[in-house]
Amino acid sequence: MEQVILNFIRNSLDAMDNVAIARREIIITTEQDQDNVRLFVIDFGSGIKSNSESNLFDAFYTTKSEGMGLGLSISRTIIEEHSGTITASNNPDAGACFSFEIPVSAGANS
Repeated sequence: MEQVILNFIRNSLDAMDNVAIARREIIITTEQDQDNVRLFVIDFGSGIKSNSESNLFDAFYTTKSEGMGLGLSISRTIIEEHSGTITASNNPDAGACFSFEIPVSAGANS
């Protein structure tokens, strides 16, 4: 999970390279219900280009000049191995939100 969160944060930081310093903000939130835990990483960067949405989690797909295109692919694999889901979407005003949801394991609340 640590690797997934780090990948989300690194991508958020990269997405805000060309954003005014006053607008650079990353919001990390979590939620839990009886069955699932969710984590959201929200930034106010450049957002997700419409032609990239369907490929974001594919291995070797990158929009960065120096990227390898493995971070989100590895993240998806980790989350799916924990029976979870991973998503990405644009924020209404600016930036993007990357999130994952994984089930709470039996006995975790004990």
